[in-house]
Amino acid sequence: MAPSVEISNKTVTVVEGGRLVLTGNPSGKPQPSLTWTKRGSSEVLSNTSSLTIVNVIRPGTPDNMIQYQCTASNGVETPATATVNVTVNCKYSENNI
Repeated sequence: MAPSVEISNKTVTVVEGGRLVLTGNPSGKPQPSLTWTKRGSSEVLSNTSSLTIVNVIRPGTPDNMIQYQCTASNGVETPATATVNVTVNCKYSENNI
């Protein structure tokens, strides 16, 4: 059965310097393996169902957004990918005081 993956949250907001935990839930037969990457990079950040980032840094983009991708692959058909949009708020903004 072709792989699929669901993620706990499709959009997340975190304060700069905070901790981020993302979780993927794969399905398919055989059981898919998971890979977490930052969108636009091929560097593998995690090969488990969860991705933990400590001391989150703002990306310096106009919208302060980072996208992480969770890919499920089991050798059947095309791997499935889910994307999480993470907005990183400034640690010292008025909303976080």
